[in-house]
Amino acid sequence: MEKQRPIVGDLTCKPTSKSVIISLMRFVILNHQPPTSPNESARTSQAHFDLLFEKVSGEDLKTIAVDELPQVDQQVDFVALPDHRSDYLSYEGEISGGRGSVTRFASGNWNGEFSGDLQLLFENGSANFAGQTWSLRVDCDANTLLRL
Repeated sequence: MEKQRPIVGDLTCKPTSKSVIISLMRFVILNHQPPTSPNESARTSQAHFDLLFEKVSGEDLKTIAVDELPQVDQQVDFVALPDHRSDYLSYEGEISGGRGSVTRFASGNWNGEFSGDLQLLFENGSANFAGQTWSLRVDCDANTLLRL
């Protein structure tokens, strides 16, 4: 019997007729500092966190932005952003086009359904959340993220 592969789908919160099951993949949380002199290419003039999710190794990362990371039982709004290059899994520094800079806040692996429940498994090297596991619920209709 042939081993069944997980279904990997579009993680941009577009409706799908199939449940999107994701095997263990990498994620990173970047602290995005805006440019000191905001320009037209900057999404916002406020500092925020970008959460980037790998769906297939080496492909672009699905990305959302939140103003704050949720505490347990807290729901926060998110903004869906265009896919980012997989280089951002390890990148820190200035962003081209005068869009500010990013620093790695935390990273690790994730699994679950992007438009539903998922888990973030933080690396031991993630100083902020080393060894922790977060359970999140993503509501793509309301653009909210709830930490369970």
